[in-house]
Amino acid sequence: MITALTFQHAEPLSQVVFVHDYVQFRFQDVVLSVLSRLTVSADGRALKRHDLGFCDALVNLIEKRVTSTDYSEGEHMRLTFADGSIVSVSLRGEDAVGPELFLLDRPGLPTVVGRVA
Repeated sequence: MITALTFQHAEPLSQVVFVHDYVQFRFQDVVLSVLSRLTVSADGRALKRHDLGFCDALVNLIEKRVTSTDYSEGEHMRLTFADGSIVSVSLRGEDAVGPELFLLDRPGLPTVVGRVA
């Protein structure tokens, strides 16, 4: 489970990497790879992967910290950033690209894998 404690000591978002079928968020040593449907809500707009401005909205989060999280097993994981933007990840199996929904790598701790049930 991902909670606000997961990001409590994490650095601000330092990099967003767009790969063919997933998006990776780097908070220096903490890395969250999202392999499921992803929405970013910023400036009053909710954008999905193929919407105009989606990539820009994610890149605009660089240098911002995660201030809170909301995790609902089988439903969603939401990361709220300091500017009020929200990244929402679907945790529903039908929205995954493969057997994983997300991977969270943190130094010195086991990798957390959200798997399709």
